[in-house]
Amino acid sequence: MNRIDRLFSILTFIQSKKYVPAEKIAEKFNISLRTVYRDMKALGESGIPISFEQYKGYFVMQGYFLPPVSFTSEEANAFLLMEAIVSGFGWHLIGWCHMRKEYRDFKVPRILKLTNTNLPFTINNHIALDQYMEKLPVDY
Repeated sequence: MNRIDRLFSILTFIQSKKYVPAEKIAEKFNISLRTVYRDMKALGESGIPISFEQYKGYFVMQGYFLPPVSFTSEEANAFLLMEAIVSGFGWHLIGWCHMRKEYRDFKVPRILKLTNTNLPFTINNHIALDQYMEKLPVDY
């Protein structure tokens, strides 16, 4: 069972009971306690309101309902791959550089400081942004 399927199954399992100890989750899904803790953290970080009560176990906060999802395993894995690609590569911001008097490609992770000058963009003798984008290499 891949991780997406396991996380979904764990969530369904927890929703079907009032409290579920980590040991029960580990036993049911044939995983280690450490993996249970990582999976529970991943579910919480994804926005699912999971909580833990000592001596009782994990539970989903009352009122939370997981709507049905109709992704195949391949589609879910494609989402994970896309997340890895997007988070691994820097985003780019195309903007006008007053210092060089031309459009520039700014890598967002390298931007250390932004200052709002509250001044409108008034330069008229520049190429249109779509013309600049056409000049970019094909593999951009």
